[in-house]
Amino acid sequence: MRIRALRFAAVAVGLTLGASPVLAQQASTNRQLQVIGTAPTGCLMGALSAANPANMTFAVGSTSSGTVGFAQFVELNSLRTLPGSIDLVLPITCNAAHRIEVRSANGGLLRAGAASPTTTLGGFGQFVAYSYRAAWLGQTYDQASNAGLLTVASDQAAKGDFGLRVSSPAGTGPLAAGQYADTITIDVFAAN
Repeated sequence: MRIRALRFAAVAVGLTLGASPVLAQQASTNRQLQVIGTAPTGCLMGALSAANPANMTFAVGSTSSGTVGFAQFVELNSLRTLPGSIDLVLPITCNAAHRIEVRSANGGLLRAGAASPTTTLGGFGQFVAYSYRAAWLGQTYDQASNAGLLTVASDQAAKGDFGLRVSSPAGTGPLAAGQYADTITIDVFAAN
């Protein structure tokens, strides 16, 4: 029984091979297959870094955060602010039109526990506004921290370093004792 099964299989293969020359004489046909893909719009931000500090320091918190501090915030004899500045650098890549928004949570450096930027404490200030200078694609944009949202828009894809210079003025004060803080948020949005 096994020998017959093997012979039958050999005959079946032979019949199949014998039919091939007849098929080869027919007209050939073809099929087209399209390969497509979609790259969604998006923006990427790299790690934040700093340069050119003047009475300010920068410490990396994570790839998406950092802390800017003053080496000396006030002059000890007058309790008035000392000037300071630092250039923050954020690599950005956007594959479409996009906008960059910079906002201050407090509108400036607000003393912890202060009710509002306009309140004073026994004649001592509790708030210090500072300024931004944003630079992107060869353009610069200047704005005070307490002037609201700073928006930088581009109608094209772009890749480069977004620069944000933060400058604090001299002579504001005298200031009440305490911790002064603000949070700057930089958001990047790709166009829909």
